[in-house]
Amino acid sequence: MTITGTITIVNAEILSGIAILETMVPGSAAFYVGYPTTIDLSSGMMNPAWGHEETWAQMANTQMGRRYGLRTTATCMATGSKWSDRRAGVQSTLMTLGNMLMPPDMLTGIGSLDGDNVYSHIEMVLDAEIYDIACGWVEGFKVRDEDIPVDTIVEVGPTGHFLDQEHTLTNMREIWRDSVMDRRSWDAWEAEERPDPTIAAEAKVRKILADHEPMLLEPDVSAELDRILTAYEKDAPEE
Repeated sequence: MTITGTITIVNAEILSGIAILETMVPGSAAFYVGYPTTIDLSSGMMNPAWGHEETWAQMANTQMGRRYGLRTTATCMATGSKWSDRRAGVQSTLMTLGNMLMPPDMLTGIGSLDGDNVYSHIEMVLDAEIYDIACGWVEGFKVRDEDIPVDTIVEVGPTGHFLDQEHTLTNMREIWRDSVMDRRSWDAWEAEERPDPTIAAEAKVRKILADHEPMLLEPDVSAELDRILTAYEKDAPEE
C-alpha cells in the first residue's frame, strides 16, 4: 500500500466514525484523529515502531482534517526507540518538525517510546526541550527598530561586552536556554564524568515529583467534574 493509499483508508475510517457519532449525538464536537502507519515488509508485522513516512502521512492527515473544517490531532514525538537514546532524539525531532510545518490543533505523544507503547518521564523532559526549540522556530524573531541597538553597539565598541547593558537585561530572556542539554565547555563536561542528557533529565524528573505542588482547581470546576463522574458511574454498564 502506498502512503497516499494509506491516507485514503484512514480518511474513510475517520469520516465513518464521525458520521456514526453525529448520528447518535447530533452536533457533537469531534477531532479528526488518525495515526497512519506502515507495515514491516520483511516480516509483515503491523505498526512497526516509527518510520519517516509516518511524518508525511501525518502532515497529510492534518491537511485532510482542515479540508473538512474539523479540528485535528496528531502525534508529536512518539519515537520508535525503546530508550531515550540518539535514535529517540532524531525521530522525535523529525516528527516535531513535521508538525511545525503542518500544525494540528492538538498534539499527543510527548514522552512516549516504542511507538507510543511505553511512557517515560525521562523522555517527556527530553521531548519538552525539543518542543521548546521547535516553538521558537515557529515564532521566529522580531525585527523592530528597538531590536537593532546601533547606539549600544557603537558605545560598547569592538573591545567591550554587552552583559552590563540595559538592552541585554531587557531582552535576554528571549534567548533560548537549555534545560537538560549540556552546552558547557568540554572541560566542564569532562570534569563531571561526561554526563548524558538522560541523567540530567532523570534528575529533573525526580525533583519535579518531589517538589511540585499542583495547581488546585476552582471549586466550580471541581464540582462539575464530580457531577460528570457521578453521572457516568450511574449510567455505565456493569462489567
